[in-house]
Amino acid sequence: PVSGTNDYDFLLPMLHLRYELSDKSNLRFAYTQSYARPNLADVVPTQNINRADLRLQEGNPQLLPASANNLDLLYERYFKGAGVLSGGVFYKRIENFIFNQTSVVEGGEFDGYFLDQPVNGDLAEILGVEVNFSRNLDFLPGVLSGLGIYMNYTFTNSESSFEFLNEDNGSVEVREDVPFIGQADHIWNVALSYDRGGFSGRVSLNYKDRSLLSFNSDPSQDFVLDERYQLDINASQKINDNLTVFAEFINLTNDPIVEF
Repeated sequence: PVSGTNDYDFLLPMLHLRYELSDKSNLRFAYTQSYARPNLADVVPTQNINRADLRLQEGNPQLLPASANNLDLLYERYFKGAGVLSGGVFYKRIENFIFNQTSVVEGGEFDGYFLDQPVNGDLAEILGVEVNFSRNLDFLPGVLSGLGIYMNYTFTNSESSFEFLNEDNGSVEVREDVPFIGQADHIWNVALSYDRGGFSGRVSLNYKDRSLLSFNSDPSQDFVLDERYQLDINASQKINDNLTVFAEFINLTNDPIVEF
């Protein structure tokens, strides 16, 4: 039997400022504090043994919630009709961030198994830039007025650290300057839409750069999610007030999800 308890509380002040540069443009600043509780399943003290795949999954009743201090500065300009151009910078300082650590068991009944367990990291800092543009091209003539375009791009630089116990000598060591879990350096999306006469369609291409899935005291046991493109198409046609037909085509390039 395994048991555990946790108590925590948060005071979460926040400040939002908006400066109106004109009737169609704003400058926004925000300071916020936030936190994220662990998933309920992650704190249950369970063990799942998969002998076929040589894999163990364990809960962690000692998980702490992650807390963050956030700074955001954003410029936005609205277009006549529907559309916006925006860009900004953001900074986050995250303590006790949660990630799923994968390690190889050495010795005992499960020697050579992969062990997956949620754990708390120590500190992560994220600095990024984001730009966004969306616009309905309703100023175009005739059937072209139903076109719309959407684009966004985010660049992020991140670092995190994690303390671990060296079981050989009992010392506590720190691994630093590790990219934040799940955070890709480059992410962008481009989409072209068309809406007219009850028809609505969208073609979108998404890209996510390589990101870290899990890191350990031994860098050779890091797990990485490779970069990936995805092309999707969806469309719908309204037949009458009671009937709409739609179709979705996902990952048309059949791009795989690769972990290594």
